[in-house]
Amino acid sequence: MAGTILLQAQDPAKLSMEIQNAIEKHSYDDAWRLFEQHMQMEGFPRKSVLNKLLTSYAESLDFQWLEKAHRLVEQAFEEGKQTLFEKETLIYLSYALARCGSTVLASILLRKLVGMEEYPPVAACSAFLAHMSQSPPGAYLAAELILEIGYLFQDNRVDPRKKSNAPLIAMKPNTLTCTIALAGCLLSGTTRKAEQLLDMMPRIGVKTDSTLLIIMAHIYGRNGRREELKKLKRHIDEAHNLTDAQFRQYYNCLLTCHLKFGDLDSASQMVLEMLKKAKEARNSLAAATFFFEAVEDRNVPPSRQVSDATEPDNLEKDRTNPSHFISFEEFLRNRKFMRTEAEAKEMLRSLLVNLQEHVEIIATERGILQPTERSYVKLAKAFLESGKIRELAEFLIKAEKEDSPASADDSALVHVINCCISLGWLDQAHDLLDEMRFSGITASSSVFSSLQKIGQLRLHHFLRKFRKLGFSSILAVMKH
Repeated sequence: MAGTILLQAQDPAKLSMEIQNAIEKHSYDDAWRLFEQHMQMEGFPRKSVLNKLLTSYAESLDFQWLEKAHRLVEQAFEEGKQTLFEKETLIYLSYALARCGSTVLASILLRKLVGMEEYPPVAACSAFLAHMSQSPPGAYLAAELILEIGYLFQDNRVDPRKKSNAPLIAMKPNTLTCTIALAGCLLSGTTRKAEQLLDMMPRIGVKTDSTLLIIMAHIYGRNGRREELKKLKRHIDEAHNLTDAQFRQYYNCLLTCHLKFGDLDSASQMVLEMLKKAKEARNSLAAATFFFEAVEDRNVPPSRQVSDATEPDNLEKDRTNPSHFISFEEFLRNRKFMRTEAEAKEMLRSLLVNLQEHVEIIATERGILQPTERSYVKLAKAFLESGKIRELAEFLIKAEKEDSPASADDSALVHVINCCISLGWLDQAHDLLDEMRFSGITASSSVFSSLQKIGQLRLHHFLRKFRKLGFSSILAVMKH
């Protein structure tokens, strides 16, 4: 479309038609030039044209046009013409802005909607809150928005029995939106803001599910709220739908928090309890293995085994693909915003996967908690830094009795001695071995071999220094 059209189009009605034609052809430059001419002649075009212009720019996912669309909305609000916009148009534009990383602009539009009392349903908000939570500034803003919206509902301020309150109640933050914002804050390090959100949730009646419990554990652990973390233990132990990964995450948070507080008694007792339960589970498993293996071999057909293995792949294909941005037409058809909510759930899964990567000191085997090599290293380092060699030896003696490693080189004692060697604490390593030997426990030959090699290297380094100094220097040093 050329500039001649702009010269010929002097009638506002004709300009509106030309704007619509340009939009349908995705000629965004021409549509904007025609819109500007309309603004000079008669101000904003009619409502349907204006909303179509905004939604087409939102669909483009091009920041250039998204920014122009946002400026257009700002101008209309400044001139008191916000009634020109449909609620769904502004929600969709916020969604597009959040998806492109323009979290500040997206949050501004959401606040404008609330200010107009055109409340966006929480299912619609969930997707753009999920996109916002992918970055540290966005996660902070998402939490701020939920706090602001939640304030409207605190202490039963909104009567749910009044029909006139239905649109407002539909915007009330739910478990999904709170979990998304909390996970975003946790991954970006803004855990103090996350705790403000946690404090508000009971006051607006947000229900806690297993995922939210684990997020809470991470936040309390990160913020050093050990008592709150310990209170969660009952809920964790009683929850029937926790996965191994979630169970592991909670106990990782608890053990890390004990170590952070320097509570070595609680930390070492926790590790010993894990070892004891793992030993009991192994013994029970060994007793039942022969019987169950025989039954399974007879009763489980090969075809069923294959289908069980392939089922997760089929489920994966059915999940919503968050890379697909729905058109405004699809957005409108989906009145209950199930598509956007499904997208938000998928994005929450990716946030949770990132959280699992931070679990380092607890593992699970057949659903049973197990301390990792890293947990022994952290615990040993804390004991040694406190000068508690005897207490560490007592812990290791108990651990040796409970643990049954696959090989002698995978025992708690070996991990601890290797930790001492890596830190250069050879004296502490020898003291620890002496304490263990007095109690009748000897380390594997590999431990003594490692210590011997380190000792030889140190001696070699020492002699090399003296050779460099020269023989006369050595005699002078020896006299002193």
